[in-house]
Order: sequence, then structure tokens, then C-alpha cells
Amino acid sequence: MFFTQTRKWPISILLIISCIGLFCPWFYFSPEIDYTSGWHWVAAAPTIFIGLVGALMFIWKSRWVSFAALSMVPLSCVYLFFSWHVPTITGELSFRISYENTHYGFYVTLLASLLAMPFYINFYRE
Repeated sequence: MFFTQTRKWPISILLIISCIGLFCPWFYFSPEIDYTSGWHWVAAAPTIFIGLVGALMFIWKSRWVSFAALSMVPLSCVYLFFSWHVPTITGELSFRISYENTHYGFYVTLLASLLAMPFYINFYRE
């Protein structure tokens, strides 16, 4: 029992790191003109917040609900990566623009949530 409970801690730590990424810069062309953190994008895609909170709450209780919540975070991040600049700034989908103007807070949230998924799958596979 103790061993199975302690194996959930790396997943929880990675999800907390994903939350920390929300406080860092995500998307902007110039820090003087248009600086946005992850919290700005939580309003645009609330599935990130719902996914992080849901995964942290249900990781200790429900198997499939927590996996569904956990998978919402990277999917929402990928959606925002491609579409954050479209409505008001450029008007077009562009991988180049997204890549050039995406900063470390976004990558912290995306990579930590993506790393949590194999840990989660491995935990329930054994």
C-alpha cells in the first residue's frame, strides 16, 4: 500500500511544476509591448486549469477521471500554441510565429504535463 501511494508523488510534483509554469511568460512579441503569463491564457482556455486541478484532485482517487483531466493540459497547450496570435495579431495560423514568440513558461507547463502522462500510464500498468 505504501509503495503504490509513494509512486504517485512524482506525478503530483510534475503537475505542480506545470502550475508553476503558469506564473512565467508564455507568449509575446516584445516584453515592452505585449507580455502575457500563463494565467492570461487560462482565461482563454480554462481546460488547462480544470485539467491541472482535476488531475491533482483525482490522482489519489479515480483512475480514468484523473487521466482524462491530465490529458486536457497538454492538448490545451498545443491548441494555444497554434492559435494564440490568430484572432488579434496576425490573423493566420503560423508555426513559425508561434515558435519564435513562445517563451519558457509555456514549455515548462507543456513538458511537465507531458512527462506526467508516461509516469501515470506506467503507474497503472503495473
